[in-house]
Amino acid sequence: MQTRVVVIIIIMIFVVVVIVVIIITIVVVVVVVVVISIIILIVLSVVVVVSIIIVVVFILISMVMMTTISNIVVVVVVVVVIWVRHVCHTLSKLESSMFSRPK
Repeated sequence: MQTRVVVIIIIMIFVVVVIVVIIITIVVVVVVVVVISIIILIVLSVVVVVSIIIVVVFILISMVMMTTISNIVVVVVVVVVIWVRHVCHTLSKLESSMFSRPK
């Protein structure tokens, strides 16, 4: 009778220990999964923020490049127009001087 009671107590202790170990492992696994997911979320948010910053910087750089390119184009166009006017002016002067010269 005594040995049965001892065996039952030992089995109960074993069952309780197994249940506690299972609960502890479940809690640990849940905590680890939550921590890993939070870390992944933080990393993803950092990556998203960095990519947004990179895109904004690229857009700014491209805008600056576009404005400098447009400025360069404007300067080139103005220089070409001035040069063409100068050439036309000198040609017309030359022409008028040629035609007005009595031979």
